[in-house]
Amino acid sequence: MEIERWDPWKELTTLHQEVNSLFDKFFNRVSQTQAARSIKLAPPLDIYETETEIVVRVALPGVIEEDIDVELKGETLIIRGDCDCPLDAKQGGYYHQEWRYGQFERTIVLPTKVQDKAIKAVLTNGVLEIRVEK
Repeated sequence: MEIERWDPWKELTTLHQEVNSLFDKFFNRVSQTQAARSIKLAPPLDIYETETEIVVRVALPGVIEEDIDVELKGETLIIRGDCDCPLDAKQGGYYHQEWRYGQFERTIVLPTKVQDKAIKAVLTNGVLEIRVEK
């Protein structure tokens, strides 16, 4: 007969997962793992207005300019793209992962009429800033 060492942290982790599962079932929620597989990412953003333009700032850490598409249809701004997992992480695997990777999309109805052709988008240090003239 083999003796197994007792690990209290393992039991606490298991208990935590079971309690989360019960809450998910009770409130009919989709788990984070299921949600990550089934929906596109929606990066956080800020929208503000100056005297002459609407400004949208989107947090896109790790995304390169070539992977972003910005489209303006009337007063609707559509931001799409892809946030790819680092190559070395794909090969090595994760111990813990909170960043989400994959396709993202945000659709925003702007609060005022804007000029269709007057749009500028600049990506700097992981922040996409879009300026649309009113």
